[in-house]
Amino acid sequence: MTDSIPVAGGSGGGASRRLRFLMLNWRDPENPLAGGAERVSLAFLRGLVGRGHEVDWFSFAFPGGAPEGVLDGIRLHRAGVLARRFSRRSDGIADKRGSTW
Repeated sequence: MTDSIPVAGGSGGGASRRLRFLMLNWRDPENPLAGGAERVSLAFLRGLVGRGHEVDWFSFAFPGGAPEGVLDGIRLHRAGVLARRFSRRSDGIADKRGSTW
């Protein structure tokens, strides 16, 4: 597996670029109610960070949780930060809720 995703329409000469991904989920891994979905998502997103991509995770706030943070290179954003702001600068969006934000 390569470390970067090839650029669409590239010449096939190994051109690649860093992509930006946005995860939308009710909870993030630091939420006390986090479960299996958050663990699986975290593993997947760690892989993207490990390949050099930028990853943001937007979720709802929880008591005692900071509004923003970083976990394993993944930028966490909890309520109060508009998801629309991030969706405009992301190349890929994953929504664990199954609906639009």
